[in-house]
Amino acid sequence: MAADRKSSRAASQQQKEFAVYCNVYDLHTMNEHLFPLGLGIYHSAIEINGREWSYGGNSDYEGTGIFYNPARSLDFNLRETILIGTVLLNSEQFLEIIRQFNSMFIANQYDMIYKNCNSFTNDFAKALVGRGIPNWVNRMAFLGRMCSCCVPRQIPNDLTSSDSESLPNELETDNEPLLMRSLATNFNAPTRIISPNPPTRI
Repeated sequence: MAADRKSSRAASQQQKEFAVYCNVYDLHTMNEHLFPLGLGIYHSAIEINGREWSYGGNSDYEGTGIFYNPARSLDFNLRETILIGTVLLNSEQFLEIIRQFNSMFIANQYDMIYKNCNSFTNDFAKALVGRGIPNWVNRMAFLGRMCSCCVPRQIPNDLTSSDSESLPNELETDNEPLLMRSLATNFNAPTRIISPNPPTRI
């Protein structure tokens, strides 16, 4: 048993190289006309090792808004998959980054202009590879800061997916040790979601 634990510990500390992608989804049909202009309403997520990490809003939940799905499985039109770069890290290093972001991106603090899914994706990409996502992905929010009356602060719920599933209670984010132990154990196996309360808007 001690040898097994030592072997498992060594495996979790072994660094591997992973490609980091930004997956960009259309949230509105008018993107067909806006995309050539470098504009549009998009949802984005970071894909690493078969999982796609996102941030969503839920006004009734005070915990993290970060969740993950199998890569490229969201029920939206996938416009582009962009290679951001590569990163060399192990599961413990990755989980430490996730811990930091869990407290930075809270579900009920979601704001379409100032703190949205693309804000998370940009910061997460920088934390992983030192480079953010392309500016056009979140340009509409930037324009919204200058003309907030023309851009809603929240996306209507009927534009968002309801396909997210929550983890069993024993893996909820309120119990961080169990959650992190599960993520460390399953670092190489895509699972469904990290937040116990699925986002109502992304």
